[in-house]
Amino acid sequence: MGIEPVQFHLKPVETPLFKLSASYAEGQGTGAAQGQTGGFANALSGALKNLKDAHSAAETAMNDYSAGKDVDISQVMLTMEKSQVTTDLAIQVRNRFIEGFNELIRMQI
Repeated sequence: MGIEPVQFHLKPVETPLFKLSASYAEGQGTGAAQGQTGGFANALSGALKNLKDAHSAAETAMNDYSAGKDVDISQVMLTMEKSQVTTDLAIQVRNRFIEGFNELIRMQI
């Protein structure tokens, strides 16, 4: 009679925005964004990479803890909170971006 470890299966971040930023990071963008070394596309790509890394770290910490490895529960909780805060920030940035886009759409020329 052994204890079975609990497996958490989190889906990776795969959104159209993530795919768009990844294509710009690989140099497949079009127009003015292609060939630039900095700019919005690279900043967005870096932020999304940080989000993905935070989710991966949280999943690894949860899996290690649930498998019974010697992991400090406070580190697991801290990693999970960092992931949650990073996700909340990404959602707020997305909401602000959408608000700005909608404001541009409403402008009369």
